[in-house]
Amino acid sequence: FGYFGNRLFLDTGQRVVFRIRFDLFSHLQRLSLAFHRSNRAGEIMTRLTGDVKELQDFVAAIGIDVLPNALTIVGMA
Repeated sequence: FGYFGNRLFLDTGQRVVFRIRFDLFSHLQRLSLAFHRSNRAGEIMTRLTGDVKELQDFVAAIGIDVLPNALTIVGMA
């Protein structure tokens, strides 16, 4: 059950992170040309991919570490 619970949580987390990536990419496309001229493309993409990677790691950490312990505490209460 632990394996399937982790798998379900991580799959859900992946879907959430994918949706955030999609929304961020859409937002970047809607920004004005003046914004893109004033900022370097490599810097924007590096920040974007780094932030999404941090978010993905955070979601994975919650699923593996925090959620089972929180459920144990709730069950004991």
